[in-house]
Amino acid sequence: TLKDLDDTDVFKLTLIWAGVNGNAATVSILPGSEDDRVTVVLEYAPEGLKETYVDVDFNDLYDENKVSFLRGSLIATGEVLLTDPLPVVGDFTFASGSDGSTLTTDDFTLAIDMMKDYQCTILTCPGIKPVGVSQLSIQAAMSAQAEAIDQDMGEHIGLRIAVGSLPRGSKITDIAALKVANWIPNSKRTVILMGWATYSKLQTFKRFGIDPAALYAAHLLVTPVHVSPAARTSSPFIVSVTEVDTPVGTSAWNEITKNKLDAIVVDPVTGGFHMLNGRSTSSDPAWCWICYRRVYDKIRTDLFNGFQFIKSEPSTAALDTVVQDTANNYLQGLL
Repeated sequence: TLKDLDDTDVFKLTLIWAGVNGNAATVSILPGSEDDRVTVVLEYAPEGLKETYVDVDFNDLYDENKVSFLRGSLIATGEVLLTDPLPVVGDFTFASGSDGSTLTTDDFTLAIDMMKDYQCTILTCPGIKPVGVSQLSIQAAMSAQAEAIDQDMGEHIGLRIAVGSLPRGSKITDIAALKVANWIPNSKRTVILMGWATYSKLQTFKRFGIDPAALYAAHLLVTPVHVSPAARTSSPFIVSVTEVDTPVGTSAWNEITKNKLDAIVVDPVTGGFHMLNGRSTSSDPAWCWICYRRVYDKIRTDLFNGFQFIKSEPSTAALDTVVQDTANNYLQGLL
């Protein structure tokens, strides 16, 4: 609750979900363009997130259905006259505030599942480490969700690949411990990268501040599905990068590949930035190359969508012929 100078409760802020706001926030009520309107500013600590709502009808703050806030509801609980001096700025602590239970991989999986009905082929969350949120948990959730859709595509749209990265500054000698901590899952649908990059387009961005997962995801989008993202000519160079902190040398690169990782490297022949090997984290040699997975996904998705016209049709010899001809014509067109 927010109190006025007379210690009277005048506003109550209720968050939609339990978060990591440290039970602290700031509400500012500022003058609007007209006498009956105000600007409301909500700031949440410690994330530093801010919501600003301009020219809100002050009387609407007495009805929780009138004003929609992104992270919660701000309701007037006491009589506040517009003749009172503005701006009214209050710093307050939540009543009965709670940060909720510790976040787990399941929490992120449920959140990612909200995208299950959207066409989405690449899942990545590059370099994002909100307060109280584990990069590892997010990546584990992405990997789990991609694998789950592979097993149950009938309820979803499109098959997916999860792209993550090792922590910035990871070295070859760190890989063993990171494997024990599950940073490198055994997954046919997951790519984990090593080596962060320096971005050339924004001079104020810190050195080695670009998560390779972001670069890989963009690179994969412009690479044909049947082409390895590590191909030196048919897959484009990775641009807007001036340097990477990927370990250098044949021995280091062999260790990266052996541990089912990929990385951005400078090719000594082309002089350009490329992906090292184009593999997933799968230990299955039949599925470790990501281009195999992408071709499979394209065929499976195209046939799934292409055969929707026969749903609930009676099984007849004529229908079997249609199915065979449709599949054969499609596969011949891929050659």
